[in-house]
Amino acid sequence: MKLHSLRTTLLAASIGLAVTCAGQTGAIAYTGVNLLKNGDFSHGQDNWTLDIQAPVTAAAEVVTAGPKSGSRALHLVATKVLPTSKWGSEISLNQPVAILDGKRYRLTFWAKSNAATAIAVTCKQNHAPWSHHAPESAELYPTLTNEWQLISMPFSIPADGNMLINISNLAKTAGQEFWFADFLLESD
Repeated sequence: MKLHSLRTTLLAASIGLAVTCAGQTGAIAYTGVNLLKNGDFSHGQDNWTLDIQAPVTAAAEVVTAGPKSGSRALHLVATKVLPTSKWGSEISLNQPVAILDGKRYRLTFWAKSNAATAIAVTCKQNHAPWSHHAPESAELYPTLTNEWQLISMPFSIPADGNMLINISNLAKTAGQEFWFADFLLESD
């Protein structure tokens, strides 16, 4: 790559413009601007809600054990669960976000668990009837392992910009641990 085009690419990326590589066709060019607040947990748990429905209990803290050396991650431990819970949805991690109709979005983040387990990743209305706005696919229910993995979920919304990013199914087994890092929600 010539120095001039490298400078242009770096400048465009630094001001949040969509940058695509030469030769790409049909790819969605996302802006790289994070619509979520505190996606890297640099301000602790600010802007994130950990929803825990009694009698289930959990503990969470921000640690410097992210996927990149020294990066932050939210470490969550389900301390008490319901043995009859089918989905484990009594513990969820949420952040409300205002997004626009007619745009395509992509949510990406890093995650792992101390034991293999499927979680649910959804973008849904932040009010009744709580409709989900992501395609029904395996990407919505990734199986976490003890290795960091990048989760990516593209979606679009019909007409309601008052949305909730929701990570759930975190209350299946007492002692189950989860780590989440580097959330990014970007539009096209």
